[in-house]
Amino acid sequence: MNERNDDTRRARCLSLAIGTRDAATPAGRTLHGLRSTAVTFACLAATTAGCGLSPSVNVLGSFFPAWLISIVTGLLLSLVVWRILVAAGVAARLSPPALVYPCLVATLIFATWLTLFAS
Repeated sequence: MNERNDDTRRARCLSLAIGTRDAATPAGRTLHGLRSTAVTFACLAATTAGCGLSPSVNVLGSFFPAWLISIVTGLLLSLVVWRILVAAGVAARLSPPALVYPCLVATLIFATWLTLFAS
């Protein structure tokens, strides 16, 4: 009988330690579990709230997100600017190129977004 009580006590301590059962609630629900579920649902609701009115562009009957159009346009413009810099002989003086060209791409992507879709 004493071994059974020890086993029951160990199981109860283990369940309390891992949060599967709370001593204050006889049904076995934990307040921590309910709180974490509520926080999870609140975070999901907050992150999906901005998805309702995403700008999209109709291209030949197919809708594309505006950010995709901005990225493609910014990349193409950066290629044009790079060719102009190479033809002018300025590209050799821009260093480090691993920093300069990604910054050029990002600048042109953001400028495209602001020019075309900031209304």
